[in-house]
Amino acid sequence: MSAAGAGDAKVLLLATDDAAHSVKTAELVRERFPNLTIIARAKDRSHAHQLMEQAVTHVIRETFHSGIEAGKLTFQSIGFPEKEARRIAEMFCDHDERQLTDQFGEAKDEAAVQAAAVAWASELEEIFAADAEADKEPTDGTPKS
Repeated sequence: MSAAGAGDAKVLLLATDDAAHSVKTAELVRERFPNLTIIARAKDRSHAHQLMEQAVTHVIRETFHSGIEAGKLTFQSIGFPEKEARRIAEMFCDHDERQLTDQFGEAKDEAAVQAAAVAWASELEEIFAADAEADKEPTDGTPKS
């Protein structure tokens, strides 16, 4: 890595297909170049957590953003206005990104991860229910009939 100029690099983009190899690469790079920005692609939540353990600067989940986009387009296809579909997608995205970070400490405890997933789903239902209820409220302060 040093011979390739890694000592002068500002950033490493890590996008290998082998999850174990990418984690090992991140570990080696972080040991040798602790100040280097590492941007890495993760195959799934577990892989994302493994990369986070290696202090990867930015973890990009491989199918996450395409899934968010597909969900947004689905809402639009069933009649939601574009702005509303985008807002729902952003709400889900923000919530899921927070959940990924919150689960990081529990990533090796499968029971804790499963319990957190159940709690997360319930919390997400509550957020969407509260959001739907808020949409029923008029914006001028008068009660809806």
